[in-house]
Amino acid sequence: MFTTIKGSAISLLESDINTDDILPKQFMKSITQKGLKRGLFYNRRYKQSGEQESDSIFDKAPYDKAKVIVSGANFGCGSSREHAVWAIKDFGVDCVIAESFADIFFNNAIKNNLLLIKVDATFLKKYREYYQAGCEDLTIDLVEQTISADLLGEHNFDIPKYLKERLINGLDEISDTQSYMNQILAYEAKRNLN
Repeated sequence: MFTTIKGSAISLLESDINTDDILPKQFMKSITQKGLKRGLFYNRRYKQSGEQESDSIFDKAPYDKAKVIVSGANFGCGSSREHAVWAIKDFGVDCVIAESFADIFFNNAIKNNLLLIKVDATFLKKYREYYQAGCEDLTIDLVEQTISADLLGEHNFDIPKYLKERLINGLDEISDTQSYMNQILAYEAKRNLN
C-alpha cells in the first residue's frame, strides 16, 4: 500500500534483463517470499567464489536501500519466475521503470504489488543524462501518475485504473475480490430466489 515512492534508483540501463539474471535458479527452492534479496542479481553482486563484488551497485549506499530500478526494454524476459518478483520486493524495491516488460513478468508483478511503469526511449535518454550528472533520487506519485526529480523534471505515466487502486489500497487478487463481497452476496441471494 503506497501513494508515493521516493528514494534512490538503481540504474540498469540495458535491454533484455531476464529472470535468471534477476534471480538465478539456485534460489528457486524457497517457498516463502522472504529471504530472497540475497539472490537478487546474484551474478552481478558476487564472484564465482561467493565473495562479494566490491563495485556492486546493489550493495553500496544509497542503492542498498533503493526503492526503484530503471532499465531498458523487455525487462523480466525468460522463464516464468515469480520468485524474481519476490526477490525485487524483498530487497525493498517497489517500482521498476522500463521501456517494456515481458508479459509473464508483468503478470507476476501485478500479483505481488510491484509497480511497473512503462516509459518511452525519450524518457530513458533524458534519465541517462540525469543519471550521468550524478543524480539518482526519484519521486513517483502514483495518485498523480508522475515521475519527477529536480534535474529530470516531471513526466507522466499511464497505469490501468484497477491496478492503480490495487496498489494504493494494498490489495492482492483475493482481497480485491473480497472488496466486492456485498455485491457477490447480493447476487447470490438473488440467484437463490429464482
